[in-house]
Amino acid sequence: MRCRRILALCLILVLGPAPSSALASSLGDRVVAFCLTHLGQRVGNGECAGLAFQALKAAGARPRTGPDYPNRGDYVWGTPVLVVGIQDGSAVRVGTYSDVQPGDVIQFRNVRIGRFHAAHHTAVVESIDRQSGLINAFAQNGGGRRFVFRVSYQLGKLSAGWIRIYRPVPTAA
Repeated sequence: MRCRRILALCLILVLGPAPSSALASSLGDRVVAFCLTHLGQRVGNGECAGLAFQALKAAGARPRTGPDYPNRGDYVWGTPVLVVGIQDGSAVRVGTYSDVQPGDVIQFRNVRIGRFHAAHHTAVVESIDRQSGLINAFAQNGGGRRFVFRVSYQLGKLSAGWIRIYRPVPTAA
């Protein structure tokens, strides 16, 4: 571990610091790798947020970055990159599907997307179709499955609630 830190410092001295998008991308890759490695296994306490927490921690990211927002239990997993919601019967979106990257964390509240319903849920982005908003993700504790599994969410079909997607933040930041 110490050798890697020394090597990283040497590279920074020679090449300069990595752009933040490159750092986020490598963090995201590590988050996805953790989820892939644990497919079919129970992670942490078996809760949905337990998967995100352990994946971020293993990747070198802060598991939670601040107080819950907007309400208690609405976890904040990093820097917000996309918010999709239904307000007064209309769809509202802040950010674009192109802003979402593998390894980002999804927080759901009172969501209805087709047959999927969740009062409170957390998942990790594996990939996204930036045109349609179809997200392939890793989840845990859904449909009675208290282990890591793959699932898809069509953000464009959201009919209730909100979804916030967060970019992991490195522990050193």
